[in-house]
Order: sequence, then structure tokens, then C-alpha cells
Amino acid sequence: MKFFRIILAFLLVLCNVFTIFVGTKKIKHNELINKENNKEILTIWQIDTFEGGIGSRKNFLMKIAREFEKENNIFIMVVSHTKTSAEENMENGIYPDLISYGNGVNVGNLKEIRCDRQFNAGVINHSQYAIPWCRGGYVLIENTKKTNKFDFDLIISKNENNLPVISVLDKENEYKKTEILTYKDAFSKFKNGKSKFLLGTQRDLIKLNNIGMETDVLPLNSFNDLYQYISITCNNEIKLVYSEKFINFLISDEIQKKLSDICLFSPYIDISFDNDCLVKMQNQKVLYTVSPFIDLKKITEIHNDCLSVLSGDKNSILKIKNVLISC
Repeated sequence: MKFFRIILAFLLVLCNVFTIFVGTKKIKHNELINKENNKEILTIWQIDTFEGGIGSRKNFLMKIAREFEKENNIFIMVVSHTKTSAEENMENGIYPDLISYGNGVNVGNLKEIRCDRQFNAGVINHSQYAIPWCRGGYVLIENTKKTNKFDFDLIISKNENNLPVISVLDKENEYKKTEILTYKDAFSKFKNGKSKFLLGTQRDLIKLNNIGMETDVLPLNSFNDLYQYISITCNNEIKLVYSEKFINFLISDEIQKKLSDICLFSPYIDISFDNDCLVKMQNQKVLYTVSPFIDLKKITEIHNDCLSVLSGDKNSILKIKNVLISC
């Protein structure tokens, strides 16, 4: 009987040893597996509301997301949306965790962003709700060909979400014959010698450089609304933490320097470009912009005020000044 007690005691000790040295490892391994399999997934919607540089902002965000994932227990999905599709989803209560957008998009469910930078246009009641992560810019491009006669003094490239006319309101007396066209039509007419000047963006400079057209450029710094903002729109507490962390990663100096890959500018620092015209544009520090929360109705209203100013109505200038925000 005593012999069996000794054997039983030995087996109990053996079981305890096995549990401590093998079982514990097994439990920890399972915890790691569960942690790996239960990674949070952040979704970012990318909405383009103005012409970029080269490549796509979605692909740029995807590249930065992969870098962020290496140091964080998170997966990031970047999904392209149009203004219309994004707004339809949000009206039905469907939101991403983060949304990257420009002027004219009605974004709901905004959360305060605690970030390392500040940008006046994205502030509501002293709190940051939108922060830009890249920007374009407006530029006057002159056709330097020896053309005897142009159909127009100035062609303005415009899409429905932006207000380029504001950037030349201080030059309204210099251009008597002005035409406002869509981006593609404006570029085509200017390229074909129909206008002495084109009010365009960095994208026009890149395209003209690619076809070897000789031009002079005058970057404009009085106004710019070509900002790509990012906001947080999720409710999950864990995702809120990761979303905020990703935004700070995106607007850090290290990542901002990489914007030269897509020929867009940083709202915060100077970065290196091979193209001298882009360097000139970057060096012009912007004075004013408008709120990223401005809607299309207000954009149309302000655009019409700009047209009134070009027609000689100085009373509309005050309306325009009232929507401007210092950068």
C-alpha cells in the first residue's frame, strides 16, 4: 500500500512539472495565436476631389499602411470611393474608421483627433476634427510660344469641389477675356494655344513637362483649397486609438518626405523634388484656405460671388473674405 502511495505521489509531481514547463508554454502559444488571429482591421475610405500629381493617393496610403502594420497589431484596408458613394453609405449609417477627403464631402460621425500638428481649417470649437496629410496648389502657367493672337487671356481649370478663381481675384484687371472650363477641357485648350495663361495645378505642370511644352510659371499663394484631409469616423475604442496613431504616423516628417513619390506637397515641411516648377510651388507658403467641412451648395455660392467680382462687383469681396481661414 505504501508502495502505491509513493507511485501516486510521483505521478502527481510529474503532472505538476509537465503543467509548469509544457502546459504554460502551450497556453502562451495559444494566446499568441488568438492575438494574431484577432487583429483589428481599420478601414480607410479614399475620396479624390481634386487632381493629384502622379500615381494615386490610394496606393500611397496603402504603402504607408503596410509600414504602419509592421509595428502595430493591426490590418489596414484602403478603399476608393467617390463623393457620391461615400455620402450614400454614410446616410445609411455605414462609416469607415478613417476617411481621406477634400472639400465638398459631407462627412459625419467625426471624432476629435489628438495629433502632433495643428491646422486651423480643421478645427471646430478649439478641437481638431480634420487634419491635412498632403496638398496640391494653384499656379499660373504662361504659354511662351510666339503666338500672334490668343482666344483668351486666361483659362481657369475648375471642378465642382474647388474654388480656383479666389486665387486670382487680386489680378482680375489683368485678364479681360477669361473662360472657366473643366480640368480636361482647360488643359486641352491651353495646350492647343487657345489661351496665353492657364490657371491650373501641379498636375498640369507635370503633364506639360511630359509633352515638352515651353512655359513660364507663377505659383499662387494667396489661396489654396487643394488639401487632402483625414478624419476619424469610428466608434470602437480600440480602433480610435489605432486611428489616431495612424494619423500621427501619416503626418510625421518621415512619411511627409515621401510625398515627393506622388508629386504632392506637404502642408508642414519642405520636401525634395526633381522638378524645379514643383520646388517653386512648394516655396510659396499659402495664406488662406476654406473649411474642409464646406458643402457643395456653399462652394457654388462662393464661386458665383467670385464671378461677380470678375465682372466688377466689389460688394461680393466681403462675402468671399468671410469664408477664408488663415493657414
